[in-house]
Amino acid sequence: MRYHLYKRQRFPLGSGITEAACKIVFTQRLKRSGMSWTIAGGQVILDLRVIKLSRVWQEVHRRYLASKPMPVVHLETAKGPQNKQLAA
Repeated sequence: MRYHLYKRQRFPLGSGITEAACKIVFTQRLKRSGMSWTIAGGQVILDLRVIKLSRVWQEVHRRYLASKPMPVVHLETAKGPQNKQLAA
């Protein structure tokens, strides 16, 4: 790696930032008392947590809704009272 270049650009060189992020994202949410997760369920929680912590929730939500097809409503033709002649 080009440590001198990265140091001049003030990039983090250690693993401390990554470890802290793992603690915040994973440990605080997934390792609570009595919790257990499937891999798929845990991944969904982590995805949502990262979206929230990244402060992009509104944009992700907007794009998610835009990706869904609009519901189609089928309106039945209104059948009003039929003109039947009634015997008096």
